[in-house]
Amino acid sequence: MLLDSETNLFDAGIAGNATIPGAQLTLDNSKKLRPAAEAGTLKVTLSPELIGATSGDSGAKDTLNSSSSRGVHGSNGVVKPDVAAPGTQIGSVAVGTGNRPSVKSGTSMATPMVAGVAALVLEGKNYSPEQAKSLIMNTAAAADVLAANGKAYGPNRVGAGRVMADAAISSPAYAFDTKNPDLTSVVFGVIELDAKKKFSATRSITVKNTSKKSVDYKLKYVPRPRSRVPATAWTVPRCGWPRARAPRST
Repeated sequence: MLLDSETNLFDAGIAGNATIPGAQLTLDNSKKLRPAAEAGTLKVTLSPELIGATSGDSGAKDTLNSSSSRGVHGSNGVVKPDVAAPGTQIGSVAVGTGNRPSVKSGTSMATPMVAGVAALVLEGKNYSPEQAKSLIMNTAAAADVLAANGKAYGPNRVGAGRVMADAAISSPAYAFDTKNPDLTSVVFGVIELDAKKKFSATRSITVKNTSKKSVDYKLKYVPRPRSRVPATAWTVPRCGWPRARAPRST
């Protein structure tokens, strides 16, 4: 069985089994082989070494898999997911095969990516799991995962953004919700409003600096296009130190 395709990127793959061997072609390879197939002269050899493998780069890069879960988390209004990670057609080693490949999409690959970044952050450091989570979320690249129209996804699709291992390892400071440090992200929750009354809420963020040098940050609120709630106002007050300088931890 040999399947052609209209795309070079698969959210999920179709292949054969022990009884009916098969392979799925990419769009580029389909175009190359179709003339021979139509002429009846196409000959294909399937090798056992290629079981579970792909022939090249998926081209997924910073795209979001259509199966990726999205938030928010129920009636609590907690933003989920926390972060995004590479998870489309990722190649690894199949369990129990020695060095034979396994190419999968979804959390089967994105989750170990994040776990690996967390291991690197924790290596040689006395961080708690919550602190490591804050570092990973704080340093994620929010603007790098783009939709088909070229616009960045919001937190309900990619959380804080795509994980950046080098930034998470090297960041001297991390920030988190003062009241809920295990969440890292600041959450206002699901709010029922009375049309006749005004509602106001404040959340505090703690910034900790693990280095011996001062670190400066400029704070601002960036509204997502076309999602601003009518008749609302957001402010980020000036912190108690110049330009949100992170206090040195003791």
